[in-house]
Amino acid sequence: MIAPIRALVKDHGLWAPNLNHAVRFAVDGGHGTEAGWGPQFTLETDTPREAHRNTPRALAYDPDLIKVFTDGWRYGRDPDLMSMNRETLSAIVEDSHKAGRPVVTHTVTLGGAKVAASAGVDALAHGIGDAPVDKELLDLMRKSGTAYIATMAVYEPKESRVLSPAEVALLNPGERAREVATKAESDGKVEPYNARRWAILQDNMRRLRKAKIPIGVGTDAGIGGTYHGSSAVRETVWLTKLGFTPAEALVAATRTSAAIIGQDDTHGTIRPGMRADLVLVEGQPDKRIDDLWNPKRVWVAGREAPLERLRALRDNP
Repeated sequence: MIAPIRALVKDHGLWAPNLNHAVRFAVDGGHGTEAGWGPQFTLETDTPREAHRNTPRALAYDPDLIKVFTDGWRYGRDPDLMSMNRETLSAIVEDSHKAGRPVVTHTVTLGGAKVAASAGVDALAHGIGDAPVDKELLDLMRKSGTAYIATMAVYEPKESRVLSPAEVALLNPGERAREVATKAESDGKVEPYNARRWAILQDNMRRLRKAKIPIGVGTDAGIGGTYHGSSAVRETVWLTKLGFTPAEALVAATRTSAAIIGQDDTHGTIRPGMRADLVLVEGQPDKRIDDLWNPKRVWVAGREAPLERLRALRDNP
């Protein structure tokens, strides 16, 4: 899939944001393998020996990064799946780093985060939601240079979520219809277990920021009302509710996120020599983060995107 997608964007003029492509790893019976599609979708890897065999196979497709589903916790709702051990993950990290490719993990528990950080991954993705972050994990993350990507947007309870008019304006017709239907079907109450996990996720973000762990912006867009595009803005806005200044949240969404995947030499800041992915916003988002909902002009690799034409296509059934 990777080469054809790149060709669509580069050679056929398909408008897209700056895309980074990942190859997925998981253990047999772990998260990422549920559909039963096997190596067509996720490289099942259970031992260090398999890791040293499969990582070169993955790297042959020239991915921008590697994603590993290491944590089989199913949020207390469903039976747990299998998790990857540190030795196997370390082997994937070793071979990927030798090739200059970062590794991020699906890691949603405190125990899983300690395994991943001790294996030297570049970032923990999808938030630690089962227990408070502790000193042991913080020390491991500092030692390995491991960053954190919480994807708060996917966990925010949809029953109580409120979208601003500016946010709704960025959705397509199907997404707007989904929001209307969700509100009509919901009584606004959040299940106690989900409310507890949501509170833990927020508290852990505050703890990690206080500890000066690098924090980037990610969303898990495409899952359960977490919409492509707008959810990245919502994630950035959420950071300001958890202790970040608006300016700090913008840095997390740009420079820090580029650094996490080893691309801050060409992406994430505005200066000569960098790739010109630019958004011109009406207002002062470094002071009022909600101004991010009002983009006026966009450039992708130095080419200005035809926003009005693209918005018309978005709104066309």
